[in-house]
Amino acid sequence: MANINLRGNGIGAEGTSSFAAALKVNTTVTEVDVGSNNIGDEGVSMLAYALKVNRSVTNINIGGNQISAEGASALADALIVNTSVTSMNLRYNIIGDEGAMALADALKVNTVVFMLVSMGCD
Repeated sequence: MANINLRGNGIGAEGTSSFAAALKVNTTVTEVDVGSNNIGDEGVSMLAYALKVNRSVTNINIGGNQISAEGASALADALIVNTSVTSMNLRYNIIGDEGAMALADALKVNTVVFMLVSMGCD
């Protein structure tokens, strides 16, 4: 099991872009923590794109990143096709009702996610 912990390092959307590009081709990382990095919707959209092709990540923490409904929708699109992520932490974001509905719709299709934490807000 390989873990990457970038929590609280201020990587922002630009740093997430590089990280997401690497994650698209990586086959060993199973746990990713990019919490509290202010990646926003732009960064989480790049990460979601990587999750569409990555098949090794099972747990991901993206809490505290100023992610709104737009970013939650990008994640929902990724969860529809991703079959490896089983746990995702979205705490302390601002996904709102629209984002929560997009994620709920994705979970109607995705049967492998058993824990999606999305409580609290900034």
